[in-house]
Amino acid sequence: MDPITFLQTFIWNGTHPLTRTPPWTGYLVNGGQLQMNTSIILYLAVVSNEEEIYITYSLSDGSSHTRYVLTSSGEQNLEIWRSSAWVVDGKMPTNMCSRYGYCGPYGYCDNTEAIPTCKCLDSFEPTSLEDWNNGRFSHGCRRKEAQRCDDSFLALPLMKSPDKFVLLENRTSARDTTRCLVWSGELIDTEKIGNTAGGDTLYLRVGSLAAAGVFSVLCVHEINLKYNSRKTLLDWPTRYNIIKGISRGLLYLHQDSRLTIIHRDLKAANVLLDAEMRPKIADFGMARIFSDTQNNANTQRVVGT
Repeated sequence: MDPITFLQTFIWNGTHPLTRTPPWTGYLVNGGQLQMNTSIILYLAVVSNEEEIYITYSLSDGSSHTRYVLTSSGEQNLEIWRSSAWVVDGKMPTNMCSRYGYCGPYGYCDNTEAIPTCKCLDSFEPTSLEDWNNGRFSHGCRRKEAQRCDDSFLALPLMKSPDKFVLLENRTSARDTTRCLVWSGELIDTEKIGNTAGGDTLYLRVGSLAAAGVFSVLCVHEINLKYNSRKTLLDWPTRYNIIKGISRGLLYLHQDSRLTIIHRDLKAANVLLDAEMRPKIADFGMARIFSDTQNNANTQRVVGT
């Protein structure tokens, strides 16, 4: 399971992801996971609390013995005991097109076709048409035209949401039923699933591109992907908590650390925010260290902020 968000599961080959499930939205979803070939019903339950999160599996009444097997080639097989032998009933990934990032940035695998194939998101085209026509999709897609200065969106239904997001929990709700997924780069590893059980509706902005995307999960199964500036997430309580966090960090550097450290280049660009919007002071390239008894120093040139 992804240790950053705990919303999706991966199959890895070392440090390289081979395949990925869609993010869990709070509903039972099977899109992009296993292609079932029999009448067996597989139930998934996600248990999430303050201490742990895990997935449980169970079967419908009267089902045969069933197991998951991860093969040496990186396939997750669902096997059923039949006639004194284990028989593969489903697997993930279902085809090469479903492997992680196979269609490149802004490309997606269309699993609704008889033969799954890579396509570009609407308003995009292959980065290299020659590579694309020869079955090489790793370079992905690019925008067909410059973005317009408007707020128009294209609806892409029944899609698996892209990877590389940051999870922002709604900390004002006692139940964390509202979540936002934020992107600040290329959209990678998405698919057209073609069934309502695992597909979400993505809203792709065709107007001016903001610095990040916001993916809102409002306890409904249709999920909206909109490109908005991340600053819209910075309401006043969040900003105030960031200010207090920076102040605590400076107090530690100036007073509580073993060595007194003066940063000398504190600015917005050198304050990083984690997934919980907690600030981290960065870039100590211009910092100076004071000795225990020292309370002032002179510099011969102006530096920093």
